[in-house]
Amino acid sequence: MKSPGAPERAARLREMTFEEAYRCFHHTVRLLLERIIGDFHKAEDLAQETFLRIYLRWPSLRASGSLPAWVRRIARNTAIDSLRRSDRLRYQPCALSQLEAPAYGDVEAMLPDLVNALEKMPVKLGVTFCLHAVDCFSPREISHLTRSSPANVKVRIHRARMLLRPSIEDS
Repeated sequence: MKSPGAPERAARLREMTFEEAYRCFHHTVRLLLERIIGDFHKAEDLAQETFLRIYLRWPSLRASGSLPAWVRRIARNTAIDSLRRSDRLRYQPCALSQLEAPAYGDVEAMLPDLVNALEKMPVKLGVTFCLHAVDCFSPREISHLTRSSPANVKVRIHRARMLLRPSIEDS
């Protein structure tokens, strides 16, 4: 069921100019690219490439589907193309310093243990967990980004939490 403001929000997104879309989505796109690529400067370059691709397809993007989903999909595909060109398709662990403090313990004291646990877990679990916990993507959005089913994404989030739990409890 759509929220009461969903039709108005969708209409506003369709009426956006490219410049407004750039201002609205640039930060999100750069963060997503930085998570995938693992390099701030490369992510900046790829963000520019992403928005060039969006600009070239702007009329068809506005006419169909969800603009935020299209922007994220183009950014993800741009990152994958770049990684394929450089022959290193891999994901980097996310920066946990951006997490909000949980109700228990000192986050600063837990960070080394959490980063270590994230580096040891399978890549797909770590990426899924970071997209969910750090970037606040919903399982449905993550399923679109990773081309997995929403149920599979939920399982990965749960498994990642189970693998991280000992690190949190020991701290």
